Amino acid sequence: MSNPTLCSSFVLLLLLFIFSSQASANESATEKFKRLPCSQNSDCPPSTCKTVFCAGMTCAYSPAPVNTSCTSPTPPNPCAIESKCQGSPLTCTAQTFTNCDDSDPCTTDTCLGNGDCSHTWFCDDSNPCTVDSCTAGVCTNTQTCEVVRAWGTN
Repeated sequence: MSNPTLCSSFVLLLLLFIFSSQASANESATEKFKRLPCSQNSDCPPSTCKTVFCAGMTCAYSPAPVNTSCTSPTPPNPCAIESKCQGSPLTCTAQTFTNCDDSDPCTTDTCLGNGDCSHTWFCDDSNPCTVDSCTAGVCTNTQTCEVVRAWGTN
């Protein structure tokens, strides 16, 4: 005697396997994501600007509400400190930025991410025989040591 529930489950898994095997080689990551098997929501990988859930033993998603906070802005921006899902299609868009400008024309200002900044003074010539200074973005490296040449050299 056969078990109809077991047979139905087997047929469903077989169809899922066949469907998976027939997917085109150039299918998008989103299309592949739709077919991931699952038994609960936590089995499905998170996706930016999408609500992810397990439906019918397959991962599915729906667009997240507009202005939902997100963490991976497109394009990536280390100065972004707040990003939200915006546009159509929804993408994670940077909204608020860290201002790393220290108003010093003698430094290179860089966003490091997470609201942190770096201010690198660019006039240091790494020569122990100079005094390095900067005025209005112009470097001056004043010689302080006497250059001694070996006897017999020009």
